[in-house]
Amino acid sequence: MKPVDAATIRCVRAQLVGDPDLSGRSLARRLSQQADSWFESIAADIAPGWAVMATGGYARGTLAPGSDIDAVLIHPPKAPDELVRSTAANLWYPIWDAGLKLSPAVHSPKSLLQLAADDLDTATSLLAVRTLAGDPAVVAQVHAVALEQWRKRPFVWLQQLLDNARQRWEKCGDVASLLEPDLKDGRGGLRDYDAIRWALSIDRPDVSAALDGPVGLAS
Repeated sequence: MKPVDAATIRCVRAQLVGDPDLSGRSLARRLSQQADSWFESIAADIAPGWAVMATGGYARGTLAPGSDIDAVLIHPPKAPDELVRSTAANLWYPIWDAGLKLSPAVHSPKSLLQLAADDLDTATSLLAVRTLAGDPAVVAQVHAVALEQWRKRPFVWLQQLLDNARQRWEKCGDVASLLEPDLKDGRGGLRDYDAIRWALSIDRPDVSAALDGPVGLAS
């Protein structure tokens, strides 16, 4: 794999963050595009059957300056452990060495989907994915199966989303009523927006109807 200069990564990112003409969504898109280019370079010669996949907000192309860069290395089921470790290290360390907040994971398709079958965070992270490098068919298959798993257990996931939301609301309070609100996890914040989007991904008319109103998930 081609090496990436950590100092250059730091410099380019600092220039983007410090650009007075960039803010909000436009800055988030540029940061996401820049991260894409790093992965494309680092994983330019990744082996057939392997893929690097973006998840979460990064997959949606909205990478805020303080956001984690969520990326998953997907390897073939029978890939040797040493090859998996060395490939992952070559991918992650240039980003870490640049001082960026990278949240990486390494899985075969089977192990990733098994985790997503029972873990809310993993399940929701796979509802929006994007190929960064490697075989896009691998990413497409993981996404298709993850979405099928999500839709097979609608009320289990909806209850977990609601339980998770209530815990956040109790801890963080209402965004609208606090002088210094938690814009991500507070009630009415960005995570609630995510939760509604995840609930809609279940693709049931009754769920869509329940969320089509001023209260939605918070009820």
